[in-house]
Formats: sequence, C-alpha cells, structure tokens
Amino acid sequence: MKLLEKDLGILRTYRQLGLVFGLVLLTLAAGCSSSEDPDPGDPMVNDPTDDDPIGNGNVEDEYVVETFVTGLTAPQGIELDEQGRLWVAEQGNGGNSGRISVIDASGNVFPYMINIPSAIEEGSAGSVHHLLIESDTLWMALGLTSQIAGGAFLKLNIGDFTPGDPPIEYSEGPLVTNIADFVLNYDFDNQTGESNAYNLTLAPDGHIYLVDAAANAVIQIDKSNDIFVDLLAELPTISNTTGVGPPFIDSVPTGIIYFEGRFLVSAFTGFPFTPGESRIYSVSDTGVVTIFKRNFTGAVDITGDNSKFFLLEYARFGQQGFQSRTGKVTLFQGDDETVIAEELIFPTGICMGNNNELFVTSQVGTILKLTKQ
Repeated sequence: MKLLEKDLGILRTYRQLGLVFGLVLLTLAAGCSSSEDPDPGDPMVNDPTDDDPIGNGNVEDEYVVETFVTGLTAPQGIELDEQGRLWVAEQGNGGNSGRISVIDASGNVFPYMINIPSAIEEGSAGSVHHLLIESDTLWMALGLTSQIAGGAFLKLNIGDFTPGDPPIEYSEGPLVTNIADFVLNYDFDNQTGESNAYNLTLAPDGHIYLVDAAANAVIQIDKSNDIFVDLLAELPTISNTTGVGPPFIDSVPTGIIYFEGRFLVSAFTGFPFTPGESRIYSVSDTGVVTIFKRNFTGAVDITGDNSKFFLLEYARFGQQGFQSRTGKVTLFQGDDETVIAEELIFPTGICMGNNNELFVTSQVGTILKLTKQ
C-alpha cells in the first residue's frame, strides 16, 4: 500500500492522525476479504506463517506478556474501573459499527454501547477514540469525519450496568458538549479549521482536560456542568527539515495525564512522521508549554500514576507506509527510561491495571496484558 507524497502533503492534522488508523483498518479488511495473496513486501500485512501473528512482540525480562482478548474491531482507548473491569472503545469499520465494550477479569467481552457512528473516509477513521472513568461516570471523546459532523464529549452513568445486560444505543447517550463548535470558532495561532476530540484526563482542580488532535490544543471542560469549555494551551508546530512535505509539522496530541504538578501530553506529529520527532510536552496549570522529553516515533498514548508513567509508540513510517512490529512501550520512573515491550503490531491505547499489569490495545483487534513479575 504505497502512500503518495503529494496526497499526504496536503493533509492537515485531523487527516494525519485519522489516516494512520484508517489505512491500517483498510489493509486489515482487504487482507480478510481478498482472495488474492497479500504482497509480502507490504509491512502492514501480517505474515500468516509468523509465529506471533497477533503481535505479542518482545518484552523486558521483568515482564510477561500474553494475549488477553482477541476479536475486537479496531480497539483504541482503554480504561480500568473501580471493579477491575476494562472498558474499551472500538472504532469499528464504518457505518454505525463503533461500540464500547466491557471486559471482565477472565477476558470475556460484553457490549455496553452499540451503534456508535463510525466512518472511514479516504483512508481516515473516525469514531469513539478514548474514555475516562471516575466512579460511576464514563466520559467519551468522539472524533469524526466529514461524513459525521462534529466531534463530541459525552457523559454516561455506568453505575447500574452489569456485564450481560442488554447494550444501550448510542442515541441514548446525551451529547454533553460539541467540541467541534468550540474549536472551529476559536482564534488559534495555528488555525487548522478542523476538530478531532481525542483523549482526556481528570486533573486535581476537578476539571477534565481534553486533547484535540486536529486543533493541536489542550481544552479545559468544567466537570461541574460539563458544558463550559476553554482553551488551556495550543501546542506548537515543528519545523520540517526533511525536505518532504510541508515546511511545518503539526504536533497532533494523542494522550494526556496529570503527573507531578503538570500535564504530560504525548504528540504523534503529522506527515512525514519523521522518526525521533515525536515528543512529550509539559503543560503547566496556566498553559505554559515546554518540551518534556523527545526522540520518540508516533507517540500515541500515555498513562501513569504518582511515581511513574508509560509512553506508547504506534509505529515507524517507511516507503510502504506504517511498518508493522515497530510499536513499543517505554517506562519512565525517576531518571530511568526503560523500553519494556517492543516489536508490537500497531498498538493504539494503554492503561494500568491494579496488580502491576499493563493493558495495550492493538489495531489488529487484540488486547495484550503485560504483567510485572
């Protein structure tokens, strides 16, 4: 699947991030439905003779990896609730195939919300991206394409849900805030004209903070009424020194956590997806942005607690597109930086468990479980 430079070069931030996942979805779908043999030179097609076709990768000796769940449809965001259950956002593959699923400790999957709008448009994927859970409340970020107007922030009460209950319809979930309305009417320094509500976190001040991958922005949402929205920070563009693509690259924020008195924001970067150009930004409570750590590739999510955090990298980009088995997980603790898992196949989301575990979603439909020994 050769990507045309002239096509990629004109894509703005929404397209850049959506294209990443959309191309993989289209490739996987083609691999399942085509009667032709896949091109062995295409790094986005898994080798059926591979000893590890679902991408458990290589892990640091202190960790054990296992495939926890299979059969999901483009899973992305993943969160743990107070009962130890996992909640997963599945982007689907078009139509109304997006959904939110609940997974118990044995790996059984139960649908919670179904018929969430999903669109793949010119290779760009849009649907539910990431989730946030606090007690009995679940918030979800929807980033959509032009087929489905807007990007949204929804709030749901999950306290009465028991796995096995009939799933609720997307239409039953209230639209709390249309993030796109705010973004498209805000006077940004770098006006992209697009919105892609992507990931979110809860801060000690009681507000929710959301990153918009298309607007390169960190947005504050007042949790007390769920509708007051303001800009905390705009992430800078990056000079493109490769000679390929536009002169400046968008940051494309993909993850956000509150860590040691500041926000840490993972940034994927836009085309040409230069190796080592992805970084983690530090954003202060007053919106001051600085580079916290750099030299990553395709940083797609971040998670952590009071003493450590983990960065998830999606894949390297090459002549044939995004390369399979180039995803990784890195642990940051104190001054130490340790790659604990690598050679992963298109990982998209990460969360911490209750017992020294990490759970990692993959665009190929799996969840990996990494357990520290």
